[in-house]
Amino acid sequence: MTRRQRVYDAIGHREADRVPKGEIDIAPQLVATLLGKPKGAYLPEGVPFEDAVQVRKLLRMDLACVVLNTPASVNVGVDDRGRELVRDYLGNVRVCDGTGMLAACIRDPAITDSKGISSYEFPCVDGVSGASIRAWSEKTDFFVFALISGVFETARYLCGLENFCIWSRTCTGSLQDLLQKAAVFQSELAREAIAAWRIGQNNGHLIFVGSQAALPGGAQPQNARANSRSGAGRESARLRRGCRHSSPRSP
Repeated sequence: MTRRQRVYDAIGHREADRVPKGEIDIAPQLVATLLGKPKGAYLPEGVPFEDAVQVRKLLRMDLACVVLNTPASVNVGVDDRGRELVRDYLGNVRVCDGTGMLAACIRDPAITDSKGISSYEFPCVDGVSGASIRAWSEKTDFFVFALISGVFETARYLCGLENFCIWSRTCTGSLQDLLQKAAVFQSELAREAIAAWRIGQNNGHLIFVGSQAALPGGAQPQNARANSRSGAGRESARLRRGCRHSSPRSP
């Protein structure tokens, strides 16, 4: 039984030869250890495609979580502990933690005060590539799903968790506008992923983990229910239609 068939059977409530496995990400330092590479082997470029495939085969995985290739982060200096600081393509300043991965926490969010909520503009998606999706789809037999960030998760990263919680009560209208922009932006990214999958598809195998981007009514923060005719609602509906038209079927 192939990896894809195993996942298709599980999704279709059919008995597979074993439970399919997968992981959202595998830390570069763990990949190096499992493949017998020296510590720091994947710095700063990250794990190459061939090694990423090899380690998942070693772990008997069936699913591969793939994200779109975004523009490279820009070095903006070092922090007081000597760690490299980089600005990501959304404008957040992050800390490189020395393992080849960006630290989970954001040192300086792109939006630092409430006045910046309304003026923030998302970048153009022209610099985003679906090369990783095509590679996993064409060159492996893994069941591939593209991970698209959710609307509220994106806004939380842009504002910082504390400010996001405060502004959801004090700047509801501005935050609502930001969430609608985020919904449109994430929908554009989803369309890029769908296009990459259609180019590289091999029996079709893609699941979007779209989080709040796929909510029927669009983005709806507390006390600011989005109108179903809003931009966020329209983009969410288009995304859902695109996913339905591209839904995977068992080969």
